[in-house]
Amino acid sequence: MRDYLITLIRIPLIVIPPCMIIAMWSGLSCLDKGNWCELVRYQFHKIDHLSDKSSIIFLGDSSIGNALDSRLFTELSGKQTVNLALTGSNFNIPGMYNLLHHITRTNTSINTVIFALSPLTHEINRRTLGNDQAWQGVLRTLKNDPELLIHYIETYSLLIILLNLFREATSFENFSAALFLPFSDQHTIRDFPNDYVPQDTIKRSVGAAQIRKPFQASKRFHPSLHAIGEKCRQHHLRCIYLHAPFAEDFARSSHEALQTINQAVLSHGLTLATPEAIAIPAAEIGDRRNHIAPEFKQAYTRKIFEILKGHLRSE
Repeated sequence: MRDYLITLIRIPLIVIPPCMIIAMWSGLSCLDKGNWCELVRYQFHKIDHLSDKSSIIFLGDSSIGNALDSRLFTELSGKQTVNLALTGSNFNIPGMYNLLHHITRTNTSINTVIFALSPLTHEINRRTLGNDQAWQGVLRTLKNDPELLIHYIETYSLLIILLNLFREATSFENFSAALFLPFSDQHTIRDFPNDYVPQDTIKRSVGAAQIRKPFQASKRFHPSLHAIGEKCRQHHLRCIYLHAPFAEDFARSSHEALQTINQAVLSHGLTLATPEAIAIPAAEIGDRRNHIAPEFKQAYTRKIFEILKGHLRSE
């Protein structure tokens, strides 16, 4: 009886740790089939294949992912441009830092980086910092880089990192994704025809009833903004911050929040493209209040170029 009990105890101790390691590896490698993990793989594929002619990189959230046509911007600027936008809710400012870190380790042709976030992403900071979704994105763009992991432990909190690593290690979704990887297409790179995740077919209606009060910009991810400024100085990059598009009605009530963001951007050594956000009229909004409808993408690319053209470095 005693031997039987010892065996029952030993089995979980032998089986569970490897399963947790597999699940953690799967999570950090972003192997699940969700759109945003497919987006991570897509953008890292572009980083791994950056041309020596590439000189301008856009990093940011879904607002710039939906608003910028990199091919048209290349034509307008005369400089090879790559759009590496992720999403605000899943990656936020640390996600931009992680991609910048990987780019500067492998590429020397880039001389200009545009950081483009909708002001709403700074509001997301307030709502999701303690949520595993935001930190999942941070961990899933580390690309198994111990230097980045140490950076987040030192910059934020060992407890936050350990808690979210434990969440990854105990996720059955992560474990099953790794288990069925050889039999699926989860490891393949999806080709997004419009160079970004497709929008929902239903457009969002933005009206006064949905916009009740101005949002407040959070400073909780500003350590990563500071790290971006340091990385730009270290690699002699021209780093420009652009307020990416969001709903016109919402923009009217957001001047105080924009001032807070502007002060932070300048204090951390980035160049501010313009103090105002790009406002989207209701008729041109897509499936989110910070998403341009796809048919207006080229028009907004031209607007973005007009804002940035005076800041672009001559070669």
